[in-house]
Amino acid sequence: MSCASLSCLAVAPLFLAAHPHALAGEEDGFVEHDGRRYTVLVDATCVDAERKAAEWADLLDQAHRAYRDFFHAKASPTETSRFVVRVLPTVEAWQERILREGGQLPARVERVWYRQDNEHVYAVEQDREYWTRGQLLYGACQQYFGAVAPERRHLLYGWYLHGIASSFALHRWDGEDGQFAIVPWITDSGMPEAALATLDPANMALDRFNVEELDTAASWGVVTYLLEGADPKVRKRFEKLALGTTGSAVSSNDLAHAFGGPLGDLQGDLHRWLTEHRPPFELRSGWWEDVGGAELRADVRAGERGWCLLRPDATRLEADLAIPFGPEVAAGAILGHRESEVDGQRCFTAVVQDSHLTVARETGRDREVLAHLPVDARRGDTYRLRVERRADGVHVQARRVTAGPFDVPAGRWGLMVEHGAARFADVEWE
Repeated sequence: MSCASLSCLAVAPLFLAAHPHALAGEEDGFVEHDGRRYTVLVDATCVDAERKAAEWADLLDQAHRAYRDFFHAKASPTETSRFVVRVLPTVEAWQERILREGGQLPARVERVWYRQDNEHVYAVEQDREYWTRGQLLYGACQQYFGAVAPERRHLLYGWYLHGIASSFALHRWDGEDGQFAIVPWITDSGMPEAALATLDPANMALDRFNVEELDTAASWGVVTYLLEGADPKVRKRFEKLALGTTGSAVSSNDLAHAFGGPLGDLQGDLHRWLTEHRPPFELRSGWWEDVGGAELRADVRAGERGWCLLRPDATRLEADLAIPFGPEVAAGAILGHRESEVDGQRCFTAVVQDSHLTVARETGRDREVLAHLPVDARRGDTYRLRVERRADGVHVQARRVTAGPFDVPAGRWGLMVEHGAARFADVEWE
């Protein structure tokens, strides 16, 4: 696989001494952390600003090596010893900071901006750290390219460079180890599904690539396909034209037409490949994150349910589930999920709540408990939850406790959490 392939951008962590400190003078009010390659400044009003500055500097240090391998070139800032990334708490504070430093508000972006004249990245903190990290990775990718090929910075918002930076925004991060430019098991970015809708050959106008700009999802989808799914000859041509300091200074239009018209005969194969490489879990509600190592984390507010469904049909689903803190939190599996126009959603649930395994049938708002068994575990422990369809029905096991068989009709399987947070590790299915 080529060094520019998106799937090989996983790197080991850098263990660096922390140097957080508040800046003096006009910079007062920020927490700064100097990593090996990056200085990250987080507004002191952001919750847990010191921890975030240190963690995000480590994240970007790891990504720096991935950028280097991807672009086939080393990069360093011209005016400072480290690349500078600044995180603000609100859009208003972000705009004020840009104006205060003599910049003009960018017309094309709203929450993350690589400012070319001073080589800094400015980002707005989001509700979820995953989204903030994604923006930092996007902006730092543009920043890296700007340092590698300053004469080509005018191409940064063309579809292919926008797509490359967007691909880095999809990542895994467990607090220490990062993987970048990947398709995670689950994502709330919406990019895979939006790319499929936008790039459907039946709906895709042939002049779609006759403009310099493409929306984020389409840019991501085309770039990911060209580097991962296309014929090796096509991939090699894309790398030659688009990547590294030896790449031609081609416009987005010219690059699209280099493949035979607006991607020419690649459109059908592009859509097929994106369909086959969607995340295996479809997010339906709540916040979910793939942190790597076959582990998913989920979080919802009290009184809410978060759930996701496997795309492939499954006959077995299992995971190590951290028993949540608090007797009200429930987590486990959804089985036989179907949509009905008459009575809404139908499914079975198998969850652990307050050290009990409960299996229930749900039809719309009605819920019938089929089994309620104690589980030998304490809060904070983990247990192996396993659901499996056999010849006589579906069997459920949590640690040494078993229930079933249950007559679960055909339907999709997935994972769920209610009233709080849960961690699903070593997730397996078939």
